[in-house]
Amino acid sequence: MPPSLVADIPEASGNVRETRMSVHPHNFRPRPAEGLRYPNVVFMAHERVTRSPHQTAFYRTEGDGWAPVTWAEWWSDAQRAARGLGTRLRLESGDSVLLMCGPRYEWIVWELAIAMLGAVCVPVDAGAPREELGAALRHAACVAAVVEHPEHLRVLAETFQEGGHRVRAVAYLDPYADLAPARGGGRIGIDDVPTMEPWVGLADMVVAAGAAEEGANSDEHGDDAWSTVGLSDTFSIVYTSGTTGSPRGVSLSHKNMVYESWAIKNSFAVDHRDLHVAFLPLHHIFARHMVWAAVASGAVTGFCRTPAQLPRALEVLRPTFLGGVPWTFEKIRSSVEQDVGRRGTMARRQFAWAMRLARRVRAKEREGARVSRWLRSRYQLAEKTTLGRLREGLGGRVRFAISGAAPIRVDTLEFFHAAGVLILEGYGLTETTGATHVNRPNRFRFGSVGLPLPGCEASLAEDGEILVRGHHVMAGYHDAPEHTEAVLDDNGWLHTGDLGVLDAGFLSVVGRKKELIITDGGKNVAPAPIERTLRELPEIAEAVVVGDRRPCLIALITLDEEVLQGRAQAAKLGCSTYHDLVCHPEVRRWVAAAVDTANEGRTRAEQLRGFALLPAPLSRAEGELTATLKVRRREVIERYAALIDATYETAARRRDGEVADAEE
Repeated sequence: MPPSLVADIPEASGNVRETRMSVHPHNFRPRPAEGLRYPNVVFMAHERVTRSPHQTAFYRTEGDGWAPVTWAEWWSDAQRAARGLGTRLRLESGDSVLLMCGPRYEWIVWELAIAMLGAVCVPVDAGAPREELGAALRHAACVAAVVEHPEHLRVLAETFQEGGHRVRAVAYLDPYADLAPARGGGRIGIDDVPTMEPWVGLADMVVAAGAAEEGANSDEHGDDAWSTVGLSDTFSIVYTSGTTGSPRGVSLSHKNMVYESWAIKNSFAVDHRDLHVAFLPLHHIFARHMVWAAVASGAVTGFCRTPAQLPRALEVLRPTFLGGVPWTFEKIRSSVEQDVGRRGTMARRQFAWAMRLARRVRAKEREGARVSRWLRSRYQLAEKTTLGRLREGLGGRVRFAISGAAPIRVDTLEFFHAAGVLILEGYGLTETTGATHVNRPNRFRFGSVGLPLPGCEASLAEDGEILVRGHHVMAGYHDAPEHTEAVLDDNGWLHTGDLGVLDAGFLSVVGRKKELIITDGGKNVAPAPIERTLRELPEIAEAVVVGDRRPCLIALITLDEEVLQGRAQAAKLGCSTYHDLVCHPEVRRWVAAAVDTANEGRTRAEQLRGFALLPAPLSRAEGELTATLKVRRREVIERYAALIDATYETAARRRDGEVADAEE
């Protein structure tokens, strides 16, 4: 691999300022034509359909397999849905429509259909609680909703009872839903849903109504509405995950999505021969811009509706690139290592030898150093006997993967790179329509989130806050001008709230300004780097560092159950559940040793003086994690307030004892 992989010069297409600035006199604006070839998202989709109507665009789930859908078929499906929305649901240009379903082909059909009418898509997590759903319905003033199945209808019915909404019609995709065991199991159908005042009907009925309009006076029902939509018109209102506060509705324009799709297309060499699997929640901007960027480049998208279906999807669809969150890749790595462990001592030794060898080769390649002929030959042997089989678990064709939404462990990046799968970390916000920075296949640096996308300018404020501007930056927060003014300055810079470091164009994110801890001794500490170090330790799954207005730092820790159960079994500790691990003193000693490791090399103010093991892993159901598995710090800290107080009391007694010993 050539030295350019770690070249320390920014790309010409990115605009990077590394100086820390309190004011921004530079009036940089991307050129009007840069990335804005189309007047709206529908025109962008239409050109793709026109250029390659009979090529495969998507793979939709069908029974236990997948069926191809061409670009022309997608367009026809969306047209019929749009006509149905206009006739059956009486949708008009400018109306807001709630879209609530998992990652499936129908999502992209209805999203395009909504845009064809000049309406606004309001995506919501398919697992959103009633309060979150109701807030989105009321705040975005939705007049219609498209949901996945009757269970979502039941949640809607409960929400409607609270009043304050404007919904007059609801369409649902599936006639029934199989409930998860956690929700009582069983099957729910339309007869199990309380009566609602809005019209309710199957989405197929809406599409059939649209199909009946074909050949009629189509202009009356909005077929040409999209031709009048401009770049500044709202494409979607997307609600943030609320990791540091209440969710806000980000107003994204057609310009935002047209530019973002162009920027990603011009950062990665993919075309109609490439395929990726969409398995992340599509209400999240990361998964969504991956799909629209695939539309812009002509790449194929295969949809995977459930996490359990992912291994089969990878095997059947054989993607050439992937987009995922850190948890995805760490779970794959854990599964690989467990599988090797089950195959016996010889298999474990063979795997360890191959990975050590591959890590050496890849490290030299990243440094631009020469790989000796002997080492290369040994690596080729490891490739044939071990590493190639590992890649087959991802379908055997993956050239690269993109990790976003949260920081990923460097060790995980090195593991996959050694195995021949390059994971490229990126960075972005809902407010920036997704990515602003990403590493490239030919120019990357592990531990950073990469270089800016073409047409994106990046800067650091005096306090280290990351600032960005360009065509991807939101129009503002919906119906919240005071919040918009707080993050968008007069020169067009978006103040991201994240703290970063720029090195030769490569951006590294070191934490959130709102999460900055100020101890009662006046020391400022960013918790994110400490938490990242803790998560990289094998014993720890998740960590939340606490210490604001406290005398020292402590950590709330959840255990990596798979790793520790294996170790506990070898040590014959008799642990069979997560609770057993938390309560066992030997496990606590293992975690204490891991925390000591994390403290090495840190200043006294940055060192952890105590920790608490949480009684259960963090979960989405309890509101502790977002849909992309980012920690909601405020909720975790509030939930475990009593445990935090008790941990500080223990740390104080320990500190008092150390002082007494020193005095003696």
